[in-house]
Formats: sequence, structure tokens, C-alpha cells
Amino acid sequence: MYIEGHRIVRLDPYDPISVSYGAKIGSEPAGREHPGMLKLQLLPGHDGTIVEPISRIGYMAGGKAAWWKDEEMTDTLTRNAVSFIERSAGHPFFLYFATNNIHQPRWPNPRFCGTRCDSIQEFDASVGAVLSALDRLQLTDKTSVIVSSIMAES
Repeated sequence: MYIEGHRIVRLDPYDPISVSYGAKIGSEPAGREHPGMLKLQLLPGHDGTIVEPISRIGYMAGGKAAWWKDEEMTDTLTRNAVSFIERSAGHPFFLYFATNNIHQPRWPNPRFCGTRCDSIQEFDASVGAVLSALDRLQLTDKTSVIVSSIMAES
């Protein structure tokens, strides 16, 4: 789900969301119980509730209208980042743009076609859109951009 202004975007108040990182809750299938339903290989620790057929960390029940689609996450985050830059262009601002790329398990937009290397291409396009917004608004010369990544051992 996405959170804006301390609220869950698209959450139906009659279908509250519950999350558990311990015991299974709700009736949604879980990856460890139904690996054949997954479009991405079951990963250790990512064997909970299946959303957009990818198994997640922990379990969820309710809140279906607020559930994200992996294929749309980068576009949504990038669109919001560019919008923030446009609104903030007249004064100093700080934007921490934490994309979902390359965290696993994630599935890129179909225009990038697959997993891993395609997720890197999607990330590159996302950062490119933010840099283009800075260029368009003539903010490039007075903006510091830091791209950082960390690789955790499995």
C-alpha cells in the first residue's frame, strides 16, 4: 500500500487492512502453501500472503482496494517524485526518492519485460525521469543528486 499524509491511499474504511509477521491471518493464499500460484520463485522469508501473484513478507487480510500492483510501483513513485519537484521548484527542497528497485521480490512494468536486469532498466528510466524534471525546471545546476545502493548478503 502507499501512504500519503498519514493515510493509506485508496483504503476502503469498510475493509480495514491487518498485517501480521507471525501467524497467518485472513483467507488469502500464502506462497509457502501455494508455490504453484507464484509468477516469481518462492524466496526464503518471502513466503506469506500472495499479492499480484508474488509471495510477500508476512500476512495481510483486508484492504484489497489499497493493495499495490508491482508493475505500477516505479511509475507511481516516479510520478510523485516529479510532481514534488515541480511543486517545490521555487524554493530549496529535499527529496528522498527511495524506489522499489531493485528490492526483491518485485516485478517490473511490462514495458521492461522480466525480472532482475529489467528491474535495473526500470530503475534507470525512473532516475532519468527525475533528472529530466530537474533539467526542465532549470534546477540541475543547483541540485545535488546522490544515487546509492547497498548489496546485502543472502
